[in-house]
Amino acid sequence: MSRKLFFTAVFLAAGFVAEAKNDSIQFTWNVSGGVSFNLTATAGYSFIIHWGDWEETLTGTGTSRQLTHMYSGSGDFTVKITPLSPNHTFIELDLTNKNLTDLHVQGVKRLICAGNPLTELNIACPALENLNCATNQLTSLILDGCTNLIYLVCANNQLTELNLNTNAALLTLNCSESLLSVLVLNEHTKLEYFNCHINCLQLSELYKVLPLCKDSIWDESLQQFFPVAKIFGKQNLATIESKVRDSIDFSLQAVFDDILTVFEVEKDGIPVPSVRYSVTNGKIVFKFSGKYTVTMTNDVLIGAKVIVEINVVDDTTNIAEATQNSIIQIYPNPATTKLYVQLASEEMADYTICSYVGQILMQGKLENNSTINIESLTKGIYFLNINKKAIKFIKN
Repeated sequence: MSRKLFFTAVFLAAGFVAEAKNDSIQFTWNVSGGVSFNLTATAGYSFIIHWGDWEETLTGTGTSRQLTHMYSGSGDFTVKITPLSPNHTFIELDLTNKNLTDLHVQGVKRLICAGNPLTELNIACPALENLNCATNQLTSLILDGCTNLIYLVCANNQLTELNLNTNAALLTLNCSESLLSVLVLNEHTKLEYFNCHINCLQLSELYKVLPLCKDSIWDESLQQFFPVAKIFGKQNLATIESKVRDSIDFSLQAVFDDILTVFEVEKDGIPVPSVRYSVTNGKIVFKFSGKYTVTMTNDVLIGAKVIVEINVVDDTTNIAEATQNSIIQIYPNPATTKLYVQLASEEMADYTICSYVGQILMQGKLENNSTINIESLTKGIYFLNINKKAIKFIKN
C-alpha cells in the first residue's frame, strides 16, 4: 500500500470511530402506557432504539419522525438511541414535558428538554448549538464541552451559579427567573440577546455582562441595525440581618463608569426620610430598627433594579429592657435634671451615657443608689451603659 493510501485509510477509520462514539442519545423517563417524542436526523437515517423493554431498528428517507412506543407497565425506563452509520447524525431532539429524570446526549445539534423534573444536566457535546432546558428543577447546569453552543434558554430553574466560560460562541442567553447570584461568561462572548430578569445578581455582576454584549445587530430583511436587547430586570438579593448603627457594605455597588448608584429606602412601601439612615460610599447605616427595603439602580445598567430586604434590630434596646426589669433600675424616666440608679449589687460600677448614634457624652463610676446629674444634656434619647448593659432613657 502506498503512503498516501495508508494515511487515507487511517484517517477514515479514525473518523468512523469518533462519529460512532459521539452520536448517541440516552435518557430515563417515568412513564406508563403509550409514549412518543420527536427526533430529527439526517436523510436516510438508520439507528437502533432500546426502549428499556424492547429493541428495534428504524430507518427512513425523511429527516423528521415521531417515535412511539407502548409500555406494558409503569415506572422508570431508560431509552438509548445509537446510529448504525457514522454518516447519519441527530439534528434535533424534542423531549418537552416527558417527565425526564436523566439525560445524556452526544452528536445532537438542537436539544429541547423543557418542562421536565431534571435537577442536573451535564452535557459535553461539541455538536450542540441550541439548548432549551427551561422550566426544569435544575440546580446544576454544566456545558463545558459545548464549544459551539450559540443559543441557551435555561430560564425558570433553581440555578444559583452558571458558568459559561467555555461557551465563547454564545449569542443568545435567557437565564431569567432563577436564583443566580453568580454568572460567568467567556471574555470573548458577544451576545445579541441577554435576559436575566428575576435573579439574585448584584449590580457589579450585571456590569460584567455589559462589554460582552454587542452594541447592535444587523437585520438583513430590514437592512438596518437594531440595538441588542439587554434585559437586566429585577434582582432580589437574600435578606440581610443587621443592627442599629452597624454598617452594611455595598461599596462594590456604589459607582460604575463614574455614575453613582442611587439607593432608595422604603419601609412598608413608604419612602424613609434620610435622617433615619445614611449612605456613604455605598455603606448604609440605619439609625432606627425596622424592616427596610433598599433598591439600588444605576443609569449605566438601564432597567436593572437590585432589591434587598434588611431587618434592623436594636440590640441595645432589647438588652436595656431586660436589664431594667431584672438587674438595674433607673428613675425617673423621662428625667429632667437627675437620674437615680439602683444597681443589683453594692460593688462600684463604670458607666457611660451615649447619644442615640453611639457618641459618649458622659462617663464615670457609680455606687448603688447613686445619682447622675444630666442637666447638661439636651432633650432627646440616650443610653446609660453599665457593665456592658444598657438602659434607654429620655431627657426632658
